[in-house]
Amino acid sequence: MVAVHRTDAAAPQTWSDLTSGDYRALAVPDPSVAASALGALGWFADDPAYGVGFYKDLRNNGAVQVKTPDDVTTGVAQGIYDAGMTTANSAYAAKDAGSPVDVVWPEPGAIAVYGPIALATHSADSRVAQDFISFAVSAKGQTVLGTSGSYPTLPGVPGPTIPAGAPTVAPDWGAIGKDKDAILGEYQQVFGG
Repeated sequence: MVAVHRTDAAAPQTWSDLTSGDYRALAVPDPSVAASALGALGWFADDPAYGVGFYKDLRNNGAVQVKTPDDVTTGVAQGIYDAGMTTANSAYAAKDAGSPVDVVWPEPGAIAVYGPIALATHSADSRVAQDFISFAVSAKGQTVLGTSGSYPTLPGVPGPTIPAGAPTVAPDWGAIGKDKDAILGEYQQVFGG
């Protein structure tokens, strides 16, 4: 998760900058819809410098909730919002397509969101499922992911550019899973549910 902003709006250098008066309209994705948004919520909720109060500050600065990170990117590209929180691949795809947006990896860091893959118990002896997973984690599969705009996990496989020195932070997925209902409940006190 990164910040996306219109090229005619200020570039947020930190996540907290989104709570300043520099933006007339902001968008955040719904963490009950998008796993990436849930990861961001979990990271902010767990960080003492932010907490769920960060979302309250965003709301007080005019932020609105949309469904997905792509909805944030589209809204910023169309000029509905000055800035917002989205996935890097969504923001870079819009920028590369000529939309008037730019991408920032705000301090203390872009929030790393993982794209796990698993074999369902009832598919454990499915050759097709096993072959798909083998392909997805292979160099060829990771190359397909990289050329589609996702960040490969296999070292040495080309993918989207990560700016030099770009900071990242990682949510505690175990804690998010354990406390999901409580975290979402607090969030929904701010943005509704």
